Amino acid sequence: MQQTQFRTIDALMGQGKTTLIINELKAVPSNSNQRYIFITPYNDEVERITKAAPHLKFVTPSDETHSTKLNSFHDLVAAGHNIVSTHELFKRWSDETLMLLSDFGYHLIIDEVVDCVRQYGTSKDDKPDSVMLCRDTGTIQEDDKNYLRWKSAKSYSSYNSIKRDCDQGRLILLPDKKDGLFFWEFPIVLLKAFHSVTILTYMFDASYMAAYLRSHNVEPERLTLDQNGKLVPWSEEHERVAIEPLARLINIIEDDKLNALGDEPNALSSSWFSKTASSKDKRQLGKNVRNFFEHRSRSTSKDERMWSCVEAVKDSISPPHNAKTFVSCNLRATNKHKGCNSVAYLRNIFPTPTMARYFKERSEVSIDSQRYALAEFLQWLFRSAIRDGKPVDVYLPSKRMRNIVKSWMNDERAKIAV
Repeated sequence: MQQTQFRTIDALMGQGKTTLIINELKAVPSNSNQRYIFITPYNDEVERITKAAPHLKFVTPSDETHSTKLNSFHDLVAAGHNIVSTHELFKRWSDETLMLLSDFGYHLIIDEVVDCVRQYGTSKDDKPDSVMLCRDTGTIQEDDKNYLRWKSAKSYSSYNSIKRDCDQGRLILLPDKKDGLFFWEFPIVLLKAFHSVTILTYMFDASYMAAYLRSHNVEPERLTLDQNGKLVPWSEEHERVAIEPLARLINIIEDDKLNALGDEPNALSSSWFSKTASSKDKRQLGKNVRNFFEHRSRSTSKDERMWSCVEAVKDSISPPHNAKTFVSCNLRATNKHKGCNSVAYLRNIFPTPTMARYFKERSEVSIDSQRYALAEFLQWLFRSAIRDGKPVDVYLPSKRMRNIVKSWMNDERAKIAV
């Protein structure tokens, strides 16, 4: 069995990771036996890849000629095409995908990390109540590694997706004092079916995907880009050199009054918004954002502003006259907001407790909460004008988040370990 080569190209957003890969693809001879699958976050990125290396004839799955995009993808793999597809389709790969991939030495390129593990029930297609019912009736049972397996000789059309996930080893029970927690996990055998796997991101070590790979004893080779755009082994020195010019563009607002609500370590976290924050607190945050935009930032119009918070409370915060400048915290891979030079981040990020528990109990893998928070913030910040090398004013009312970001800007390794 082949040994899959895993690597990450871990470099700041905008440093040219995708450009490097495109140049590598351009250098592949048109008659090469190598095959590539490129996974990108959004549909609008697909066209860029298909045009980047026309001699490799990248194609994308379509449901116009097939019943589903997955069926289309399988036909393309069976025919040995180079393929560009999305994260969403990637997560639907199946046992059939595995069998087809074994016929070719495909190389996999993933642009930005993919959610390879999630708490079951957090996706609109999940049916946690049905899983619980199947478990209670003995239709599914957990094995000695807590994978849920379909045990019934009968098939039930309403449970087809659950049976499929059980048969493919995607559903896992994490026992607890009550009924347990269910998790969905992408089968590692699908990644190991490739000749190589390359992940393009920044601060990969802080991601759930990194924890997922570590839980399966996979440690990718860590690479980065030097100042000349050359691929080199990652080092703290390369990281420091990359951070320096970027840090000079970030102006964090220091204002005791505007930041007063964020002094407590847990302030502005998801649990704080749902359990602690009053209606008055939320309205005050909205007023603070307006104050920042109109009196403390360099913005001169709403087109230069963006703000974010926990989605569930955005309507109760809604800064006066700035409601439409909201940008979701998990937005990725878009240039739509690159004109924004003033941003307000009303969040205090922590790894989801159930996810942290999952990795810890399943495989003794820990997630660095400060690195995780920093990575999430920087991904969001890079939707702004900073991606074009322009200065940005930042309102970060959470004291914890300000300290994390400032430590990174000042390269304080003792506080933000790499």
